[in-house]
Amino acid sequence: MSDWWPAIRVKRFSGEPAPVYARRKAEVAAIISGFRKGRFEGALAERLDTRLDGLLSGDYDESRPDPYGVVGWESRPRTAIVHVVEAA
Repeated sequence: MSDWWPAIRVKRFSGEPAPVYARRKAEVAAIISGFRKGRFEGALAERLDTRLDGLLSGDYDESRPDPYGVVGWESRPRTAIVHVVEAA
């Protein structure tokens, strides 16, 4: 694995409010960084891949920011245990 990764760039959608863009950008960065570091696998990786596609295309639920809690993982130890809970 390379020590160098290209910068993560997230385009702002036309008319997207700054706070919404900031949350979406942070989640995209957290998901991509997590994949780069091998933090996700199995069903969680599939869900996050789908979530990432939605975040980048604009097809996501704005009322549910970061439903998998990935923002802030950079400061957590690699041994963190993740439990995926289905929304009702």
